[in-house]
Amino acid sequence: MQSPHPLVVFSHLRWDFVYQRPQHIMSRMAAGGRPVVFIEEPEYVPGGRAQWKRSYPASGVLVARPQIGFSDYGFGESQQQTLIPMVRNLLANEGVTDFIAWLYTRAPVYGHVFAAPRYDVFRRTATRAATTG
Repeated sequence: MQSPHPLVVFSHLRWDFVYQRPQHIMSRMAAGGRPVVFIEEPEYVPGGRAQWKRSYPASGVLVARPQIGFSDYGFGESQQQTLIPMVRNLLANEGVTDFIAWLYTRAPVYGHVFAAPRYDVFRRTATRAATTG
C-alpha cells in the first residue's frame, strides 16, 4: 500500500504557542501515517541569514520556522523571493515531492506556487492542482 501524500501546512500560528485545533488535527494525521511539515510564519532575526529553525514535537511532524533578516507581516509578498526557494529546498531535503498544501493563514501564501492540491481553512475552499502529463 502506498503511503499517503504528506501535508505541508502554512500556518500563522506558532506550533508551541497554544495547542489548538491545527495541532490536534496534524498530530492525529501524522499518527495515522501521513507525514506533516508545519511551516510557521517567518521570524525576523536582525542581520541573520535565511535559515530554518526545526523541531519535531510529535512523531511524523516537522515544525519549520523560517528565520530571515527582514520583517514583513505574515507570509508577506516581500518575503516571497526568499521564502519560496527556502520552502522548495526544505521539502527536497525532507524527500517531499507530491504533497497536499493546507493553508491555515489569512495571508496570501505560496501553496499555489507549488502546484499542489490545497485546502484553505479560512476561505474553506479546496482546489486541485493542474496535472501535466
